[in-house]
Amino acid sequence: MAPLLKNPGIHGEKILRNIYYYHIRVLENAHLINFRFVRGNPERNHFGSTRFATKEDAKEFLVETLTWPIDDDNEDGPKCPVIFLGHSVKNDLQMLQQDLGIDPRFDSNVVAIIDTQKIANEQGIRGKGQQIGLPPLIQHFGVEFRDGHTASNDAAYIIISAVQMVLKNSLPTDPTRSLQDVVNGVASDSKGTVVAFGVPRWCTECKVASHLVQPGCRKKFIKIERGMRSKSYKRP
Repeated sequence: MAPLLKNPGIHGEKILRNIYYYHIRVLENAHLINFRFVRGNPERNHFGSTRFATKEDAKEFLVETLTWPIDDDNEDGPKCPVIFLGHSVKNDLQMLQQDLGIDPRFDSNVVAIIDTQKIANEQGIRGKGQQIGLPPLIQHFGVEFRDGHTASNDAAYIIISAVQMVLKNSLPTDPTRSLQDVVNGVASDSKGTVVAFGVPRWCTECKVASHLVQPGCRKKFIKIERGMRSKSYKRP
């Protein structure tokens, strides 16, 4: 990372392209869509490859990510230093602890927990309320908040905002390329990341890994359910 800080690229492009973007959908609740308090659609992920995994497998993946060994040949050796970054990060920590039983604050190799909301406040970047939300923060830098409240999209907007705030005085610019252009390119290329984890497809209606949800799945699923019920209660 140190060489990248000396030559971060236009708008920090080289840094953003050296980040792995993961989008994990937990099988047990993959059929749920945010709409009551915030609107989000996991089908519209723009950063990284979407993978479906059980809750237990997702937890194991996160634990391994937080405890990545410095030497890949010595898994029991020292772990890579980790910086946990979030926006209104206390909510992220609370959800990790409640849903997965993970609390990065007690991992010895987590060297810092950073909140982009606090950085924005310190730099005088304000929203409508006392604390700026993620949509106005990323829009402050001229980047569209596309399909937010989807995990990987939000994570990407958080790291993009952090890079822009922390390195604002040292990032090269180019009049022919906006930060939005850079973000679009990073999002597109991140889709090619190979992830040996979970399954790439899962139909939340048919409950099978052979395909994603299609227009006819809902009707087919209801038809199968009804057929099973009618068969169950059919008189001999």
